[in-house]
Amino acid sequence: FGSTKKGAKGVAFSKILRFAAVVIALFSIGVTAFLFRSQIVESSWQQLATNLYVDSVRLDDQSVIVMNKASRIKYRFNDGQRLVRLDGMAFFKVAKDSHRPFVVKLNHSEVKVLGTSFFIENLKERDRVVVEVAEGRVEFSNKHQKVILLKGQKAVLENGMINHFDCEAQNIASWEKGRLSFQAANLSQVVDQLMTYYPEILKVNQLSLAQDTVKVTTVFDNQPLTDVLDELKIHFGKNIQFSDGELTISD
Repeated sequence: FGSTKKGAKGVAFSKILRFAAVVIALFSIGVTAFLFRSQIVESSWQQLATNLYVDSVRLDDQSVIVMNKASRIKYRFNDGQRLVRLDGMAFFKVAKDSHRPFVVKLNHSEVKVLGTSFFIENLKERDRVVVEVAEGRVEFSNKHQKVILLKGQKAVLENGMINHFDCEAQNIASWEKGRLSFQAANLSQVVDQLMTYYPEILKVNQLSLAQDTVKVTTVFDNQPLTDVLDELKIHFGKNIQFSDGELTISD
């Protein structure tokens, strides 16, 4: 009788062990599957970053992204969308695909197109987003606004508001060719273009009180910022200093 009790207990304990083994196996499979899925999601993002030089990448859909210095992109394509994340400055030449919109995710905003070419500046340190259209049509939006930009138009998102206006088409992503040209441009217009050319300029302090009446026609070819600023001092008769990412202009 005692042996029967011990045998029954042994059988029950054996069943418990088998049940526990099944639970552990299922749990292990679940964890492995989760990790595997996570790795797939993460690895499906392709990444590219630049440091001191301009670089470019041709995507699977034949779109081309030209990145300015100190910029980074992540991109992922699927059947319904072409998705890119940008930190820095880049010029996009988007291949047409009516079935898959090309979407660029930015700070608190996004750009959506089907096929066109445009420039984006998205530097967190500047606390703004700039979009300039070289060809075609671009939709630029945040939570509160949506604007449609055409060739030769520009939009700036600052303090939660999008403002758009015309821009100099020849200077859009001019850093791609290393050439920056101005036709009868005042100091404010020149500085605005310098910011899209030189990512090292993070902030502009305009301390000059004199009216901005001088207009300049000039060309800069692959010149360092220091040389450009020296020439602008002569043209505009201003004291222009650059230090620690800040450009300061005074009389």
